[in-house]
Amino acid sequence: MRIKKCFIPCIGRPLVLDNDGHQSKQIQLDELVQIPGKPPPSAGASSSTIHIKVEAGVRDVAVEEATQLRQRPSALEELHKKETVHTTTKLMQKATAEAEARRAVQEAAQLRQQMSDADTAHKKELEQMAAAEAEAKEDAQAARTAAKTQTGLLKEKEVDLAAAQAVIWQKDDRISQLEQKEERWQKLLRGRDAEIEELQRTQLEQQQNMCRLPEGSCKETGDLGSGSWALVKSVTVSFRVAAKVARTLETDEASAQAKEDLQKEGQVLCALPPHPNVVQVIGWARLDNRLFGTSEEGLIMEKACCSLSDMLKDGPIETCKVLPIVLGMCKGLAHVWGHGYIHRDIKPPNILMGPDGCAQLADFGLAMRNSEQCTKFGGTLLYSTPRSFVRDTGGAQDDTRGLCMTTYELLTGRSIKDELTDQFNALSEDQKQRVADLCQKIDEDELDGCVQAVAAEYLKLIGITQVVPLDERVPAELLEDILMGIRKPRSLPLSRLQASIEAAMSKISLQDRSSGEQASDEEDSDDEEGYCTLEEANVCDRFSEN
Repeated sequence: MRIKKCFIPCIGRPLVLDNDGHQSKQIQLDELVQIPGKPPPSAGASSSTIHIKVEAGVRDVAVEEATQLRQRPSALEELHKKETVHTTTKLMQKATAEAEARRAVQEAAQLRQQMSDADTAHKKELEQMAAAEAEAKEDAQAARTAAKTQTGLLKEKEVDLAAAQAVIWQKDDRISQLEQKEERWQKLLRGRDAEIEELQRTQLEQQQNMCRLPEGSCKETGDLGSGSWALVKSVTVSFRVAAKVARTLETDEASAQAKEDLQKEGQVLCALPPHPNVVQVIGWARLDNRLFGTSEEGLIMEKACCSLSDMLKDGPIETCKVLPIVLGMCKGLAHVWGHGYIHRDIKPPNILMGPDGCAQLADFGLAMRNSEQCTKFGGTLLYSTPRSFVRDTGGAQDDTRGLCMTTYELLTGRSIKDELTDQFNALSEDQKQRVADLCQKIDEDELDGCVQAVAAEYLKLIGITQVVPLDERVPAELLEDILMGIRKPRSLPLSRLQASIEAAMSKISLQDRSSGEQASDEEDSDDEEGYCTLEEANVCDRFSEN
């Protein structure tokens, strides 16, 4: 640290201060204070010293001035730095401005060159435009000349066009008159066609509602007359028919309902066209009871040999006879569905066997149009779906289940009632209580075996889980379709079941031929409808007394 001596006298003692204004050294009062500007005294010389007493306030002022003197060079340096920075900044700005000026000069030169080029191009364009304008004037003059010529021609053509338009208007009026006449004729023809179609439809309905009498039931007894296109003969008709009459039940309401069901059955059968697998109705007749001296209305229909329930009483039926029966049931049901009806009560007692061995659907007392909404359960428990019974409804799914339930009984030889009742009896007490609660919920007071079995099947506690046929040759595909028709009848199309039955018949027929059956069985298997028909003689002999 550099020490500067200050020869300022102090009160009591002189001070020596450094650059920071701090006291550097203590000196005695009797030390000499050198006066600035004079050389220090030599050792031998007499000292020219001044003994000065400094007051306290003067010393503080002196210290402050000394501090300011020391700070002045620092301020000058700071000012010098700022001026240096300012000068440097100005120089840089000047250099930048000079560079921008040079660049502006270059750009101005380029713009002058571009303007010169543009002027040259503009001059060329003006020359071209002048040439094009002159050419356009020439073309316009030529066009005006041609237009004058065309105007004359157009005037002549307008005169011709007006004359042609007048002729066209006349022809249009004539065409309009002819179209009006044609429309009147078309209207008359449509009316005649409608009359013809109505007449044909009436005749067709009358022909469809006619039934064919059994062979041998009509015997000719003589001639009654002749015409230009036909002979009239006297014929005696004698054949056995069946008459269906309404039962007299315990209450008048039930008896009236029985008569209503019989009337409905007659209406449905009369509306259905004849089909080999649907019982044929003949008409209504008054039946006289000589024993009681009464008469009642009866529905006359062709007489069948027996029902499937009668055949099942004698034991299981052979597979070669079961499959044609089920196929006939499918065709008859498809015929009923195709004409807008559902049966709602398919079961073995309602499947009749005709003299020709064909299965026929019968008992249409619960039938209804498939477009109607069913709001009341009708049918036979276990053969209809559990959902229809519990929810008091019905539909085509009941026909599918009834058909598959009947097929199940024919193939397995086991009653569906016995099967489901046994399953219900094997349930635990808790499960039976759930069934009882459901029956109480649907207000079913009569808790017989069938009602409980239906309720248990609705709760999925019991049900048919497999079809085990007596004949192992029955294909598994047919058994799966039958099981689907029992458990999920809505998922089984009738056409699929019919195709499975036909495939099973073909498969079993091939197996029979390969095993060396009789030639007559081989011929019967080639006929689709007569695959293995019931023998009329055997069937009628067994049930003729009934």
